Amino acid sequence: MKELQALLAIRQKKKRKFLRQQASIYSKLKGWRKPKGLHSKMRRHFAGHRKMPNIGYRAPKVVRYLSQEGLKIRFVQTEKDIQNLEPGMGVILSSRLGLKKKISLLEQLKKISANVLNIDIDKFMTTIAKTREEAKKSKKEKVAKKEASKAKEKVKEPGKEENKSKTGKFENEAEQLDEQKAKREQMESEKRKVLEKRK
Repeated sequence: MKELQALLAIRQKKKRKFLRQQASIYSKLKGWRKPKGLHSKMRRHFAGHRKMPNIGYRAPKVVRYLSQEGLKIRFVQTEKDIQNLEPGMGVILSSRLGLKKKISLLEQLKKISANVLNIDIDKFMTTIAKTREEAKKSKKEKVAKKEASKAKEKVKEPGKEENKSKTGKFENEAEQLDEQKAKREQMESEKRKVLEKRK
């Protein structure tokens, strides 16, 4: 175990971020690309210029592809992946999983007592339980507010609403007839005036 930890420490020391040529000048130059310019000082390994990736930076063979804890990594997306797990393996859940599937997989992994590297199972489950309870409470409050507002509207003017529903149509028809009569009378009076002037 001590040898493995020592090798992991060596891997950590060797680990570097290799920047592209002129990455400090232009922010758009991200990631690594090998310099291919004819006069490139970096390609020609001039002193004072950035280092390029080399086989010497590679991790020791025993520690290659292991996690920081020294465990073999297995990516889990389905229940079949859990069945094929070997003891002493580190599990990484896929980031593409939905919440429902993630919860079911985590429950299965908890039963097996597997080492999940990218999620703390207990914290994750408690936070989800809290969020669900809050969502339920907010939903209940919204429903209660709606019911209260409907009850207030009914209590405000129950008599008027009933009268409108029963006699509203008849009142409108009577008003329309009165307006039509008034218009006719005006038209007739105007005609009479015009005829009197002609005489």
